[in-house]
This record gives sequence, structure tokens and C-alpha cells, in this order.
Amino acid sequence: MFQRLKNISTGFMMALLVLTIWVQRYPSPVTAVQAQSCASFPSQAAAQAAYRANPTGLTGLDRDNDGYACEENAPPCDPTPVLRPGVVVETPPDITGIACREEIRTARAATAVPTASATPVPAATPTPSAAVARQDSLTIGCNNVVLTSPAGTSMTSVAANIMPAGALSAIFKYVNETGRFTAYSPAAPDFVNDYAAIQARFEPVFICMTAPGTLTQPAA
Repeated sequence: MFQRLKNISTGFMMALLVLTIWVQRYPSPVTAVQAQSCASFPSQAAAQAAYRANPTGLTGLDRDNDGYACEENAPPCDPTPVLRPGVVVETPPDITGIACREEIRTARAATAVPTASATPVPAATPTPSAAVARQDSLTIGCNNVVLTSPAGTSMTSVAANIMPAGALSAIFKYVNETGRFTAYSPAAPDFVNDYAAIQARFEPVFICMTAPGTLTQPAA
């Protein structure tokens, strides 16, 4: 009988020892759930240390995924964020009275990289466009042409823009008021030429040529 009781006692002690080792090695689900609670840690720094040691297993301590565990816990505080996939490190919102959150905000503000401001690009200065010119073809004989140069342009200047040089015979303008032509000829003396300058833009004239050529003048 005594031997039987001894065997039962020995078996009970062995079972108790095995159960103790099992509990120490494999915490119960209740213990794991409690570790996810900020109330299980005496301070924010303690929660942050546990979160840093097991960032994938203790994600419940960082419910806003900003890298900080249990920001509402009491000091001491650990303002160094835990980086893991899915974490977006941000400055916590300013909530008065939460000491660790305020300390984290101060640390984040001290290490934040200022955003580079865009350098304004000066507007390009428009380049004045070159005066657009047109060319009128001239045939042998007298050609009816509208002069597009401004009023006051001398016939000498008009003649200089007729090519080839020497092919211009004369330029005639009909005057309605007098019922006669005034004329300019590069071969005639000045006192003979009574058509010395353009009177108005878009003035119709006859340009008489001894050879085919062109007249270059401003575009209309």
C-alpha cells in the first residue's frame, strides 16, 4: 500500500513539473492578449521597448500605425519610432495633457526634415518677332501693285527693295484729284520726280520693269 501511494505521489510530481515547464515555454492565449494592451505596461517607454522587441507580434500597441506604442501611457517616454512594414511615421496630434505624446511631438519636430520650397521659375521674356516681309513678283512692263510700307516712306527706299537692281524703270501713281499721274524714276533727276514718298499705306501704284523681278515690302 505504501509503495502504491509513493508511486502516485511521484507521478503527480512529474505531471506538475511537466505542466510548469509547458506554461513557462508556451504562454497562455490570455497572456498574449494581455501583452497587446497598453494597460499591461507601466510606462510608454516600457511599451515601446516591448513593441521594438516584437514589432509584428505587438502591433496592437500601435493602433494608429505611426511607430509609437501606447502614446497615452505615463512617462518615461521613448520618442524613437519603431519601423516596420505598414508604419507611417508621423508627428502625433497635439493633445494637451498627454505627456509622452507631447514629448514625441517635440522630438519629431527637432528631427523633421524641412520640405524644400520650389524655386519660382521666372517667366520667359517674349522675344520680339522679326518684321514679316512679303515679296511681290514683277513682270516686264507695268505692274499694278499695292505698297504696304507706311506713309512717308521715300520712293528711293521702295526702289531699293526692287530686284534685280537696275530693272526698275519708273513708279507711277494716279492722283484722282488732278486726274494725272505722278512719277518716280531712279534715272531721272530729283526735280523731275514729283512722286517722292508714299502718301498713305496701301497705296496703289504701277511699277514698270525692264526685266522680271520682285518687290520686298512689309506684309499687309
